[in-house]
Amino acid sequence: MTSMQLLLALVPSVLAWFQLYPPQSIVCGTNHSALAQNQNASPLSGAASRFLPPQRPEEPRRKFLVFDAMLFKQKPDLTRYGLSPISMVYEGTIWQRGHSDAVLPDRDLVRSTAVEASKSGGIAVLDIERWPLSGDATVVEESIRRYETVIRWFKEAAP
Repeated sequence: MTSMQLLLALVPSVLAWFQLYPPQSIVCGTNHSALAQNQNASPLSGAASRFLPPQRPEEPRRKFLVFDAMLFKQKPDLTRYGLSPISMVYEGTIWQRGHSDAVLPDRDLVRSTAVEASKSGGIAVLDIERWPLSGDATVVEESIRRYETVIRWFKEAAP
């Protein structure tokens, strides 16, 4: 995916998020409704209307979830802005250095990582990118089997 394709894919999501959670500067010091606050942000509303389909009045508003996996030191709590915490489990957490891509990670490391991730909010993302999901069908099937095994170990330790 090129950077332009990624940008075009992310713009509608970001604009929708700002409609649901307007920046603090728009909200502070006013007694306007949320709708009025969004209308006050006319450049944002105008841009969003070009990318997002209009919602029909009879449709209930769906909550647009945004997750926070940033690992900055002294990062402020972003839940008041609508971001939900999420745990990212990177390959280096569950594989010991120097292990081959062809082998599964250490089962005990996967399980202990799952328990730790479950303490921080209950939602985790397994970021494993070492097994191919395209190409030779036999290789892809083996990759899927490995992914399923790691997910099963993770869920057994932290359902």
